[in-house]
Order: sequence, then structure tokens, then C-alpha cells
Amino acid sequence: MNRKNIKALLLVLLITMLTVPVQAFAAASKSVTVKIGDVQGEAGQVITVPVSVSAPATDIAAYGLELNYDNTSLEVKGIHQIGDNQEFQSNFSNKDGYLRAAWADATGGDNALTSASTLFTVDFLIKENPVYGNKSITVPTDDAAALSFTDSNNNNVSATVENGSLTINKSSNSKLSSLLVSDGTWNEAFSPEGKSYTVAVKSTVNSLNFVPTAQNEYAHITINDKKVTSGTLSQGFSLKEGSNSFTIKVTAQDGSASTYTVKVNKEKAAVEEKPDTNTEIVTVDIQSGNDSVVSKTPIYRTTDEFGIKSDKVTLTEDVVKELLTSADLQDSNTAKIIIPDTQDEISETYFSIPKDALKLLSEGNINIQVVMNNAQIVLPKESLKDVKDDLYFRFVPVKTETEKNEVKDRALNSITSFSEYENVQVLGRPMEIQTNMENSKVKLVLPVESDVIDTIKAKNNGIEDLPIFIEHDDGTKEVINASFTNYHIDGFTGLAFEINKFSTFTPLYLSGAVTTNTDQEAASGNDTKDSKGTEASSSTDTSASTDEQGTETNLKKLPKTGDDSYIDTILNISIVAIAAILVFLFVSKKRRMKKQ
Repeated sequence: MNRKNIKALLLVLLITMLTVPVQAFAAASKSVTVKIGDVQGEAGQVITVPVSVSAPATDIAAYGLELNYDNTSLEVKGIHQIGDNQEFQSNFSNKDGYLRAAWADATGGDNALTSASTLFTVDFLIKENPVYGNKSITVPTDDAAALSFTDSNNNNVSATVENGSLTINKSSNSKLSSLLVSDGTWNEAFSPEGKSYTVAVKSTVNSLNFVPTAQNEYAHITINDKKVTSGTLSQGFSLKEGSNSFTIKVTAQDGSASTYTVKVNKEKAAVEEKPDTNTEIVTVDIQSGNDSVVSKTPIYRTTDEFGIKSDKVTLTEDVVKELLTSADLQDSNTAKIIIPDTQDEISETYFSIPKDALKLLSEGNINIQVVMNNAQIVLPKESLKDVKDDLYFRFVPVKTETEKNEVKDRALNSITSFSEYENVQVLGRPMEIQTNMENSKVKLVLPVESDVIDTIKAKNNGIEDLPIFIEHDDGTKEVINASFTNYHIDGFTGLAFEINKFSTFTPLYLSGAVTTNTDQEAASGNDTKDSKGTEASSSTDTSASTDEQGTETNLKKLPKTGDDSYIDTILNISIVAIAAILVFLFVSKKRRMKKQ
């Protein structure tokens, strides 16, 4: 069979299967069996099904096949031929639940099928929320065009079919992808394969919250038999002095389960027990970007036994539905929540949005802005659309001087490794932020007293930004610039910047730059550093400073990336060039005098 005949045969097969009504094929003795694979998988997976033939009694030079499948649970993603040097065509309809494939030997009979072979494979996607169980994949044998085989002599070859199936199982994944606690120190790093962990907490910690996240969305989680939604903050579990055991059970969709055990050791209390915690509900307005009230939401303000207060705010589905009906909100596309703290007494704010409320916000193209005393954060609508689970943020301002000095020391050690600045001053309060929003850009604004900013501007003409020192949870550190902006509290100026990775953020002022023009000046600079640099770096004064040796602060120099050695090189080259010119002129004049 020549190539021209093969092309013609393939064309006839395709036209017959794909466009022409069914025609009867000549009968022949049974000589080949088509086998469709039996496979299994879970919702969301792509499963490959092979289609093969047994060893034929004669050679196979061309075939045409149609497969039918359950399109309510399965979706074809691709059809792949096996082997090369073949003329292969295929198409499918997920709407009608069929696929068709046709092939012919392109070599004129040299590569005809003579042994058991895989003809092609089909990639099926198992849809979300399918009908579980066995899904048949069949050939409609009553349709002659759906099962056509031809040998190299253009004779029809009779075929039988062993239909296949794709069994859709419920998920057996009962593992956690992550596990967080609201307080304490882990003795072991979390791993989905690990089953036993230990956490140490201080004597002042009287309750503990968990944030368990399952790998599979169909899994269910309990902590000490209390239901917990995957990826969200659990209820608080009370702690007694000494050992506290927590059993976290993850039950997969098929009923299989994994158990994680967390042993929480609470250190012995040094003080007498105080009254139980107290929670009050503060109702606040939700405003549009135009400052119009569009809804209200409660804040749960808890005071623990030591008088420390924390806030918990949840933007529920009902609240979102109400605010979306506001015309003012539609005009501004921003919902702003202002959390009051007139006495500056809130030590922690926990803000969350359930996934159902997030979906409504995404569909409404709404930005979310959370305004607190110690920070403002803007969650753009584009970033909210990327979040598929419940969203949470935990804001913890660093208020004590001891903690601020620790941050300052870490910043000094990091910055002096790549910059000429010797002195680091912490402006305002560092802010620690924890969240399950990853790799999505948000805008953050941190406040600094306006008098401090005015002093810095007076010392640095034209300055438009200040550095933010960032300590990431993975141990890395970086410095970025933040621009000046308005802040909602009188007497404060905001430092605004964008970030997509959440950690501890600290506004800084850098001073004490050292210049090294000559060896003598360098020595003088070193003396200055010994006598004044140490004092400046340990100071907590937030006003701008000027080096007494004449090296004023210049924030535009961060970081320094070069030196002045190229100037010496240019001078040396210039001196050599001038000397060469003088020698040339002297020799030329001497030669002219000899000729005379």
C-alpha cells in the first residue's frame, strides 16, 4: 500500500466517523480485540486511560474508534497517539460525551500493527463534586463507523471490545499541610508526615488557639473532638499548669483518618491566679472610600486576667451582603473598617474574612481597608480574588522599649553589613503581621510622629522616603523604602509601601555615615566612631542627628555599592600621557637642531 493510498484511506475513515452518516462495513472473521483500560482517581485529578488492541490475526493498517463517557463527571483534556511515523487524527465533545480517533500506517504497510499495542491514551479530568463510583468508557458497537479496522490489503477486520471504566473514589487524603498556634514555641518543625509535637508556653498563657490546614478541601478536622474549619482560627482551648494534650484528627472524604498529637507544656506560674478573662462587644461602622457608613460589624474585645486587651474582628457573609447593597460603596469600591483604640491599649488584633464572604467581595470588586492605631492595611480586590480559603491577619505592635531595642540591634547588625551607616534609630513601633495570604500584594502604612518626620526633613533636604527594616519568618532580612503619606491620627505621618510577604516591619532612621577620602580622614573617622558612634547607636532619641566631624546624614547613600579607586587610575593614566608628550616634543626639537 503506497503513501497516497494511505492518505486516501485515512481521509475516508475521518470523513466516515466525523461527518458522514453511518455506513455498514463488510463482515469478516473476528481477528482483533480492543481493550479500554480500567483506572481510578479522585475529584480534581487528571487520569490517563489507555486504549489498546490484542495481537491481531492479521496486520492492522488503519483504524477508526469512537468512545463514549459520562460527561457529568468526566472531561477530556487531551488525546495522545502512541508511536511515530503515523497519520493520526482525533476530536472530542465534552458537551455530548464522546471522543473519536483515526489512524493509518503512513509507510504503506511497513509499520502496520502485527502485535498487541497501545493505540492511544486519553487524559480525563475528574470534575469537582462528581458522582462517585464506576464510570464506564465504552465503544458503541452497534455503530459500524465507531469500530473500524482495515488491514494492509484494504480488507475490513472484525473487532470485539472489552469496555473499560474509571472509578471515582472519595479522597483518602487525611494529612495537614500546616499547623499554627497562637502562642508558644515549637520544639519540632511541623511536617505533614509527623504525628507528635511539643509546644512550650509561658505561665501567662491561659488559652491557646490552633490554625490547622488540611491538604484536601474535603477533609474534616477536630481538635479534642471540637470541629474546626480548615485554615481558620479555632476556639480557644484552656491551659492548665504543666502538660496539656491536644489530639487533632483529620478525617478524609472516604472516612480514613490521621491523628496529630500536640503536647503543650505551660510553665509554672509565679503569681496567684487572677479573675477570668472578660469580653466586651464593640460595634463599629464600616465606611466607604467616601467615608459614608455602609454597614456595621462587631469587635470582640477581650481583657485577660492581667489586663491585656486583644481584638477579634470577622467580616461575615451577612455583613458583606449588607455593605454591597450600598450605592456609596459601589462608587468608591472600598470598604473601610476603623478599629478604635483611644487609650492605646490593644496588644493584638485578629482580623478574618470567611471564604464565602471573600467570594462576594471578589464578585463585587471591593477593596478592603483596615485602619488601626498602629497600622493601616489595604487589601486590593485583585489580591482578594486569589484567596480561595478563609483569610486571616494577626497584627501585633511592638510597644515595649526592650523589644524595640532588640529590633534596633538586629537592624544595626544587618544594615552595617552593606551600608556606611553606623547609627540606627527605630521610629514609631515595629509591627508584626501574620497571615495565610501568600504572594499577594497589599499596601501597608505605618505611623511616625509628624514632629520627628519634620526634623528629619529639615536635616535632609529633598528627602521623600525612609527605610523599613523587614524581618521575614524564614530568617531573611531586607530593607525597602517607604514614602510619606497622610495618616488618620492627628500628629502622625504615614510611611506607605507595598509588600507580598508578611513578617515584622520596623520604620528606621539611619545616620552616622563615614567618608574615607584620605588615610588621615579615615583615621579621624574611626576615632569619631569610637567616641560618638557607640553612643548614637544606643540612643533611643527619634530626632535627626548630625555627625560633629562634618559628615551629615544622607539617606540617599543607602546602600553604598562602589568606591573612588577609579579616580586614582585616571590620574595615573593622565600623568603617563603628559610625560610621553613631553618626551616626544623634546626628541623632535633635538633632531631639528642637528639638521641645522
